[in-house]
Amino acid sequence: MAFFNLGGGVVNTSVAFRPCIDAGAGIRIFFSETVSIKFSATDYIYFAGSNPENILNLMVGVSFNITN
Repeated sequence: MAFFNLGGGVVNTSVAFRPCIDAGAGIRIFFSETVSIKFSATDYIYFAGSNPENILNLMVGVSFNITN
């Protein structure tokens, strides 16, 4: 199952808090009804003065899903 995300937030730099936008994508692979793994990449973009700065977040996660 693929997914996309787009949003906004705040980045804490060494100088000040800066508003940012973020965009990313990922995929979640189910091995069974109870176990899945998720890969995602999100880029956080903020402005330090007039120059745009990027923070790239790469994430891998394992989920154990509870079912009834």
